[in-house]
Amino acid sequence: MRATWSDERLDDLSQRMDDGFDRADRSQGELRDEMREGFASVRSEMRGEFSSVRSELKAEFASVRSEMAKEFASVRSEMAVEFTSVRSEMKDEFASIRSEMAEEFTSIRTELKDEFASVRTEMKEEFVSVRKEMREGFASMRDEVREGFASARRETQAGLASVRGDSNQQVGSLREEMQTLGGEINARFDSMQRAMIQFGGSMIVAFVGLIVAVVLRGG
Repeated sequence: MRATWSDERLDDLSQRMDDGFDRADRSQGELRDEMREGFASVRSEMRGEFSSVRSELKAEFASVRSEMAKEFASVRSEMAVEFTSVRSEMKDEFASIRSEMAEEFTSIRTELKDEFASVRTEMKEEFVSVRKEMREGFASMRDEVREGFASARRETQAGLASVRGDSNQQVGSLREEMQTLGGEINARFDSMQRAMIQFGGSMIVAFVGLIVAVVLRGG
């Protein structure tokens, strides 16, 4: 005979279902709490690692800036005698990468630590290489500047010697032309004086002739 569902059995079934849902809700709440604690732990460790990396990067950048400042100061002091000012500005910007992982926290922590250690080693090697290249570049620049100044001095001295020679030659030629012109001017003045004397004598003779003619007519 088939069993019938009474109100009490239905209420009992409903209570069991409610209890089951309550247990499921509690389990999900506990799972969420565990996941939150896990994520919080990972975030804390990642923040610690990023903070350590940033501190090391700041120290490395400060060291590089200090060495670069000394190198630039040395270059400026050497080039200040020949140039008015040399300005150089260098700016470096670095961005930090953030990532969050939700699974296998222990493995991810180990991998991150290994990666950060490798990055630190590579960055230190890169900084050493950059410092070496900068020193070699500054040394080469100093040699080129010195050679350029020496060549410019030689060319300037040769140009001044050529200008002096040309000036002396032009001054000598000008003196000769002035002497020739002075002789011509003196000859012209002498010719003008002779012409004026001859003209004056002719005038006197004509005047005397006129006086004689007037006297003769009066007599």
